[in-house]
Order: sequence, then structure tokens, then C-alpha cells
Amino acid sequence: MQTQLQQVSVANRAQRRQAKRATRKVHAFARRPKPIMANAIEVVTLRATRLTDTERGQVLQGAQAAFKALREGVATQEQWVHLSDLVCAANAIETQGVVRGIHEHLAAAGNALDAVWRRVQAGARGSDWGRCTTLYFDEIGALDTALFLHDHQLQQLAVSEYHAALRTAKRDPRATAATATMAADSLPVPVQENLL
Repeated sequence: MQTQLQQVSVANRAQRRQAKRATRKVHAFARRPKPIMANAIEVVTLRATRLTDTERGQVLQGAQAAFKALREGVATQEQWVHLSDLVCAANAIETQGVVRGIHEHLAAAGNALDAVWRRVQAGARGSDWGRCTTLYFDEIGALDTALFLHDHQLQQLAVSEYHAALRTAKRDPRATAATATMAADSLPVPVQENLL
């Protein structure tokens, strides 16, 4: 009895499929030519190659100058933003999975930057940038380690992976508007042009 029911349900299912096929509308689309990659070698090269020493230097230049200013106690808000964006980008690379195992160091650097922000906001005249930005010993160590580890991350990344990490970092709530321009202007972007 069950086998007959199964055969009937299968037949019904097949009949239903056939009825659907018969009632489908046939669309006549114009034939579109398949796009051809115009600069295939350049796109593949940029996606696969690692950052050069000069490109890494360009990425780290602003953050290194900001770290020096923070150590000396004369940092501005823009310099603090450079270091904050570096930590956001490093966290995005960590999340991406190319270089793993440095989350605790990056969290310590983020905590150090948060402490600097709180000291500046609690200043006598409200926001005292350049006066209250002196770092404590453990904050210097955390930020120096974060700079070193981010340089190590950049040595391991391809250009396309770095741009993907920057796109992820832009979505971080702690990121600022400077994250979008951290190195996007200075590094080549793998863009695929199509010939039709």
C-alpha cells in the first residue's frame, strides 16, 4: 500500500514539475557578449603581490609620527586618530585570518588609546590635546608593540588583502573617517577593467 502511495506521490511530483515547465514564460533576451579582462596581468599581480617596503613605510609613516608625538606629550587629535585607525586596521587583519594570534596585544593598544582619550577629555579646559597626551610606561609598550606587529602583518599581506581589511576596518564603530584614507590613496588598487 505504501509503495503505491509513494509511486503516486512521485508521479504527482513529476506531473507538477512538468506543468510548471509548460506554464513558464520564455524570455527572449538579447545576447550579451562576455566581458574580456583588459588588464589581466596587472589585476592578478596586484592581487597576489605583497606590499613593498616603500608602501609599508607610507602606511606606517603617519602612525609612527603620531606615536612619537604621543610619547613626547605634544600629540594632536589627528595624530591620536592615526594610531586609533592603525589599531582598527590591525584588528581587521587579525579578523581576516591572514596573521593571527595578536588580538591581546591589539586590545592592550586600544586600551592605551582609550586611556589617553579619557585623560584628554578630563583635562582642566575640557579637551587639552598636546598637554595631557603623555603616555605611561605600559601604554608606550603596548603602542610600540602594536606598531611592530602591524608592520609584521603588512609584510604578510597582499595588496588586495590589505584593501579588504581596510574595508572591514571602515565598518568598525571605533574607526574614524581617516581609516578610509589611511593608505587607499598611496597604494595601488587592483581594478579590473572590462572590454565589451
